[in-house]
Amino acid sequence: METPPFVGNGKALVNAMGYWPSFHDANVLEAERNTDSFSVTIHLFAMTDEVDSAGYFVLEKHHRIKILMHGVQSSSLPATYAGDCLDSLTFVQAGEYLEVEFASHMGQDGTIVCRSVEIAGIVPCDSKGAALAPN
Repeated sequence: METPPFVGNGKALVNAMGYWPSFHDANVLEAERNTDSFSVTIHLFAMTDEVDSAGYFVLEKHHRIKILMHGVQSSSLPATYAGDCLDSLTFVQAGEYLEVEFASHMGQDGTIVCRSVEIAGIVPCDSKGAALAPN
């Protein structure tokens, strides 16, 4: 999957993860709506092909990612959106707007239509999504 060229600071996310992620099974930790902006904080990680002793895939590269959407024109996400587990998160150019499509494992699908999108923060975290203290 290629980094969408219209996502501000997208290369920083690629540097942290090693590739542009699909956001599959990523957890939405926080969501905040303002007058014309929307932000989400997501616990993102990479799944390896290794299996632990309990039979679960080993996860690595845990990060808390903050995504800001500016100039929001519309949203079809639930009014109380948060606590979601994503199937995917996609970014699509739609004329002069961008569409951020949230595909949910929990029935909370929706799309934010906005003027711009940026990766506003990338913080290493533990396997539960809690930010790690800087060294």
